[in-house]
Amino acid sequence: MEKQTEVNRLKKVPNWESKPTIKTEVEKLEKEIETEKKKLKEQEDKLAALPEECIQPVTLEITFERMNNTISGKDDNQLKKIAQFLKDNPSVKIQLIGNTAMTKGASQNAIPSEKVIETIETSHTMPDDSLPKSLSADEIKEIRNRKTTTKDLMMIRAERVKQLFLTLKVPSDQIQTKAGKNLGAPSDNQKVILEFF
Repeated sequence: MEKQTEVNRLKKVPNWESKPTIKTEVEKLEKEIETEKKKLKEQEDKLAALPEECIQPVTLEITFERMNNTISGKDDNQLKKIAQFLKDNPSVKIQLIGNTAMTKGASQNAIPSEKVIETIETSHTMPDDSLPKSLSADEIKEIRNRKTTTKDLMMIRAERVKQLFLTLKVPSDQIQTKAGKNLGAPSDNQKVILEFF
């Protein structure tokens, strides 16, 4: 878009076609724009050729222990295939949606923090995480004493899966994370959903 804006700006120069420097720059930019359009078209064609299930949200075969962010099982082949697809198509972005079981018997607002044993880098700080040294003693005490919410656990599960993709060399700018919702059966809620966007 910036290149097209520059082409438009240069073409507003009176008699631009008779000025070799400007004409050369316009031709160079137009060639780059055309190359980028072809690349984008190729990527769109690749995406269109994929089976429908590759474009729809995917339930990753990564299962977490109930009310916990410890991975109890994962399908390494599924992860590797998705990682390779993302590396081959750097313009494709995914969103990882963490879920957790929310039963009537359990509080939907708090999870005992001792159940969340892994620490993952995320903007949702867990009480057991290493906290930044810049925080005051009161801020640290407040974080340490609060309960871990279900949203915290959802985000940490999504971040945990993101770390698996980063280990497989998927660029971090292709992956976003967000908290999910109650999907129904607890086994579904213990998995992370992948969406393309």
